[in-house]
Formats: sequence, C-alpha cells, structure tokens
Amino acid sequence: MHWLSKQIISFKLRIINIVDYVLSTITNLQLAGIVLFALFASNSANATTVEFNSSGGSSTTNGLHFYIDDSTQLQVKRLNNSGQVYDPALTPPNSQLDNGIYLRANTKLYGPTHNVVNGFTFAPSGGAFTSRSITAVSPVNPATSGDQQIATHQFGVTSGPQVTINWKYTIPFDFITAEVTLVIPSGYAISASNPVRYYHVADTFLGGSDSGCGVKFTDSNGKTVIGTYPPLTSTCPSTTSVPTGISVVESFRERSGLSFSSYCATSWSSFWISDANSCLITQNANLSNDITNTYEDTGIGIQYNFTSAGTYTFSYDFVVGSTIVPAYDHLEIRHPGTATLCPATLTVLACTSTTVPCPAANIVNTGTLTGSIKNTPAAPALTQTPSSFTLGSTASTATVTLQGSGAGAYVLSATGLSSTPLNGTKCWNTTTSTSSCAYVVTNTACVSNFDCMETGITYNNLTTSPSARNPLYTKLTGTNFKFDVVALQSSGATATSYTASSGVTVELFDDSTSPQPSCSAYTSPIASQAITFVTGDSGRKTLPANFTIANAYKKLRCRVKDTNVSVYGCSSDNFAVRPTSFTVSSSNANADATGASTTATPRLAAGSNFVLTASTGLTNYNGTASIDNTKLTAHTSAVQTGTLTGNFSVASAGTATGAAFKYSEVGYFKFNANGVYDDSFTAIDSTVGDCVSGFTASGNKFGCSFGNSAATNYFGRFIPDHFDTIVIQGCSTGAFTYSAQPFNTQITARHSGGGRTQNYDSAASFSKNLVLSDANAVATGSLASATVAASAFSAGIANATPSFNFNTAKTAP
Repeated sequence: MHWLSKQIISFKLRIINIVDYVLSTITNLQLAGIVLFALFASNSANATTVEFNSSGGSSTTNGLHFYIDDSTQLQVKRLNNSGQVYDPALTPPNSQLDNGIYLRANTKLYGPTHNVVNGFTFAPSGGAFTSRSITAVSPVNPATSGDQQIATHQFGVTSGPQVTINWKYTIPFDFITAEVTLVIPSGYAISASNPVRYYHVADTFLGGSDSGCGVKFTDSNGKTVIGTYPPLTSTCPSTTSVPTGISVVESFRERSGLSFSSYCATSWSSFWISDANSCLITQNANLSNDITNTYEDTGIGIQYNFTSAGTYTFSYDFVVGSTIVPAYDHLEIRHPGTATLCPATLTVLACTSTTVPCPAANIVNTGTLTGSIKNTPAAPALTQTPSSFTLGSTASTATVTLQGSGAGAYVLSATGLSSTPLNGTKCWNTTTSTSSCAYVVTNTACVSNFDCMETGITYNNLTTSPSARNPLYTKLTGTNFKFDVVALQSSGATATSYTASSGVTVELFDDSTSPQPSCSAYTSPIASQAITFVTGDSGRKTLPANFTIANAYKKLRCRVKDTNVSVYGCSSDNFAVRPTSFTVSSSNANADATGASTTATPRLAAGSNFVLTASTGLTNYNGTASIDNTKLTAHTSAVQTGTLTGNFSVASAGTATGAAFKYSEVGYFKFNANGVYDDSFTAIDSTVGDCVSGFTASGNKFGCSFGNSAATNYFGRFIPDHFDTIVIQGCSTGAFTYSAQPFNTQITARHSGGGRTQNYDSAASFSKNLVLSDANAVATGSLASATVAASAFSAGIANATPSFNFNTAKTAP
C-alpha cells in the first residue's frame, strides 16, 4: 500500500474506474485533467504486449503468467490470476504500473512514464525509448510444463545505447529470465563521471500484502538475490535470509555475465521520488544498496554501470514466489539438425552447467528425471521411440529416435519433465556443431541405399562392421533363383519403415568391366524386375519373382533403384552364374563312340596330336576347361588307361578347343563325369565361400566347379605309333646265327614318345597279325616263320622265333 494512504487509493481507484469503463463522471477540472492525461499516456504509445504462459498463473502448479510490453512494463499473475506488481489489477501498457527498465545515457534518463502519486507523474528526462519492439513468444501459447517460451525485446536511444533482451520463461518456474545484450556505440559520450546505467525497478505487491521487508543474500549458486518478502508479523526478522514459512519473495537474482553494480530493496517510492533512502534512479549517484529492515510498502531495483563503449552481455531473473534454484540448468537434446523420413537418433541428458554442449563432468547422473521430447508444430507428426525417457542414476543419457511422417520444420523442446530445469531445454546440432533446437525433416523416403543378399541370412551393417559380408551365392544358368533386397539408412542400418508402392526396380548387370562404374552409371541390365515395399516388410523383402539367367557370367552385380527419390543401391557382393556342364567332342578321334571297334577309322597314332572340344552352348562363357586324368576310362578289357596330355584354349563364344592333345595308349578312352572341368569360372565366389568346393551342391550353395555331367563317348581309335624289335642271336656264345637256325625276337608296340602301349593286346583284339621283314634287305636269303600272330601280343609285347635262310650254301673260306 502506497504512502499517502487512502487519498492515493481513492485516486487510483478513480483512475482505474475511468480508464477501464470510460469517463462517466467528472467532478472537477483537475480530476478531468488527470484522467485525460492517463488516457493519453495509456493509448498514445500504441505499445505491443506479449504474454508468457497465457493459461497459467491460476494455480499452484501452472506457473506464472507474465505480460511484457515493448515499453518495458510488466505484470505477473500468480495462484489465482492476481497481479503481483502494483497496480495488481492492471496489465501493460498502463501509466498506473510502477515498473520498467530505464537507461541513463549522457545524463538523461530514458524509459516509460507513469503516474506515481496524485498530482505527480514520473517522466524520464529523455522520454520514452526512441525505438522499441518485442516479438511474439515462441513456442506459442498455450504452453505446457517444461516448455521454455522466448520473446526478443529491443529498445534503445537514438545514436546511443541499444538493448536486446531475450525474455525466457520456463513453465512452471517462479521466475522469468532477462538475457541482456547492451551495445554502447563507439564515440558515444561515456566515462566514469558520465556512465551509462541500466536500471530495472518494480513496485512489488507481495501476493496481496503490498508491504514487506527487504532482503539480500547469496543463493546456492553463489548469485546475489535482492528482494522483498511479507513477514509473518509486522516486523522484519531478517534482511540477509528468507525466514522459514515465507511462500513468496519478489526479487531480482543475478544469473550470468555481470554482477549487480548497485541495488535497493526499500520503500516503493524511493525510486521515483527523492528521499533519505538515496535510491532515486534520476540521481547522479549510484543506488545506495539500501535494504530496508522496516515493514513497509516496498519496491526493488537493480543497477548495472558501464563506463566505456562496447558490447555487454548479462542476465538476471525477476522472481515472484520461491527463490529455490532448480537442481539442474537445462535439459539438453543433441540432434543431427536434419533428417529424412528415416528414424534419426537423438541423445537426451540433463546438465548442471549453462554450457552447450554440456561438459561431461556436468551431466546429471543421480536421481531420476523423466520426460518426453516435444516438437513444435505438432504436425506433420514425429514419432518418438521410446515415447518417454528416463535420466539419472540408472543412465546419464538416453537415446531417442524421431521419425517423421512428412516434410516439416520444427523446434525441439522437452515436455512432461518430472523436474523442471533452470534454463529449460537447450539443443546441440551435432552436424553443424551449433546450439540450435531447429530440426528439419525432408520429404526423402527412409532409404539412402540398398543391398542384395541371400534369403535367410542375417543382415550385417557394413558401415559399422566393414569386414562383415552380405553374400550372394553362385547361381546356375537356366535355373530359377531369388534373393532378398534390403533398404538401408545412411547409417547402414535397415530402413525398417521404408515403403514404396511403385518405382523400385531390381536389376542385374555384368560387372566384369574395369574400372567398375559408379552404381548409378550401370547401363543395359541383363535382367530386371519390379519390387514393392509395405510396412510389414520392415525394409527387407524377397524378390517377388524368380530370375532365370540363360547365359554365363563370371561377375554379376545387383542394383536397386527407387526413382521416386532417385536413390541407387548396388549389392555389396558380386556373384557368378556358371554353366551347368560341358559337352566334349573330337573332330578327328571319333572312330567309334562305343569304343568297341578294332577296325573303325579314323586311326590315330598313339602320342600324336588330336583335337578335343569342350562346349557349354553359352556364348558368354569365356572360361578355361581342364582335364582330370583320374577320370579317364579306357575301352573294355584294356590293360590300362593311358595318359592324356594337352590343354584347352580359353573358351570363345562358349567353346574351348585344344588341337594338341595326345593319348599314350592304343584303343579308346572316354571321360567319366567331370573329366573335363572348370574350377576357376566362379572365382569371385569360391574365394569367399559363396559356393561349395567341387561339383556337388550342399545346403543352399552350388558347387564351384562344373564339367561334363556324364561319361562322354569314346575317343580313338589309337594304334601304335611304331614297333621295336629285339633280336637274340641263335648262338649265344658267338653273337651270330646260323642260316636256318631259329632265333628269338621280341616285338614291342610303342607310342610316339617311346612308351609301350600295353593295350596292344590280343585280349581286346586291338593287336594285329604282323610280318617281320629283313631290315637289311639281304637279297641272297629270306626270313622264314616271319608272321607274328595277333594272339601273340600281350600287354604290347609279342615273341617270335623266325629263321633266316640263304638261298645257296656258302663256301667255306
């Protein structure tokens, strides 16, 4: 209650009545003049007023309801919508509100004009601020518990000091914070004897008592508090602490940057009218630091001094209610700043420091704090998983994923906090390393890549585990196959929410060229099919139709493209499509396919060159066939299977040929299954275990090798290249033989390399009757018993006993 008591109360009530309900009764010219002034002061300024927590101030749980106008006047409603600064029934702008921010600049005072007492108007010598504005609060009303609303307030003096205040109110706290930036331009008249001063003064109402005691103390954070409180009786028990049982303190509290230069918590009028308290804001001297210990109608004021040009930042709280400081400074959300429609990972923590990002030592790891992330605006919806978080002793940080349902720009905050922080929500953009709660979701499908892999195999994130694999196994020509397509996020994780009703194509490309093209640059697919994704696929789906590849390929790659979002993804693995078998033939060793005829032609000398051809019937096959001598079989009743030498050329148009094969035996041979084979065509898979060593499939994998799938026809007919004879003289002691004396002769069938052809044998009828002849062609005699029967040959050797007879007897010498 102001001094001048009832007279002033009557006056104020009269003015309020006239202002609010329009002048209906004017009793005298003096009163009319005052009323007209009040109307002028209230209406001519065209002030802009913003509200914080517009639905609050009506209970013990919904915080304070602030009004602040661009002239710097404010009002606070609390508990039952009652005003907490004088006049409690009014909201700004109004000339009857005794509060505001004032600047002393070059000996003049600037700020809002207001009526102090009957007949006295406080009018700063410099007048109102020459420029002023205040933005609407964000997020907009109505706000919920844990929200921090912000409005930016600017005002100043022409060619002089300029002030920007970020007003911040976090629901349901008992204070609003002013984060002040004061700019004093270079060259402005300022010195120690001519300082610039920043004042904030308020006529307190103290929850309805209007009278109280002054108090100054240092809080638990080491900050100075200047305020007043209503004692339980009409005496002041303390000016250095708030007595027990006091529920409301109206005060200014230091926050950061600068300490109060001077202050007063004294009679409300001392700031506007000179008195012994020396707290007048128009005086040349500093505020006197008076803290009243007398129970009286009080007000509070703080002062910051500046003696040189520059930019200054500081903050303080205007407290109405409890002076208890929250246990932590802010709730911190660390986020990437932008996201596609894929889930994005956020980290949430509570911090005891004002610093962002929060230093590790200041992350709260005790107690329990719960809440949820809020996005403003609410649409398009962001899905939060989990729907709430828990911090404290069980976990100092929490991981939350947000997934957008459409493109949108949001501001992130926290809501439903079980314990509200001092400075609300702060955010850290981990991509740009900036302090920002702005979060943008683009209308980009939840996919940034694709992979193709075998069905039934667990997907490996190759971004986090680059040495892992997502294999594609060897396939066979002409054989149906399918595999899985996996949609991926940029992190390498499966894009479980990816959907596409059209526009997605799976393609197979020959990847044998070098250098390998970029994924989007492949052209001319050898096969393709469309695929769709629905929610139930969770980002992984088996091909809807089979691929059947008719030709052979050493190295194929899968590509998936989504034309809706221009995303291309190529498989991390390549795979081969191999032929199923060879067909083996010969153009000049093809006398009898059954290997039975001993007379069929053509005939080939054992060890001489002949032609073999291995064909797949597939024009793309360009591998190299090999022979396996362990899989040769000679004709029936053969003494042994010979040795085959020679090589195939690299296949061209699906066929491999060798023109210098040699067989070491007589008769015929054939290849058993896989006697002609290729074990290198699938090298892209065999080296990493994506096919089974050998020819036989096992599990879901085919054999790496292939060959002739069944025994071939017989190749031949091979005959001895030549015969060797060994003669044993008839007279063993004299190295000679008498005429007509039989002598032993051994005949051996041989191939061109000199080895014996054991299959020249009578048992299989491949041996023939032979006639011996005189190699020296002696004209005076002849061989007798010169025929060697075919039946005489066994394993390529026959023995005979011919004799040589002279036509006439020789005369003894």
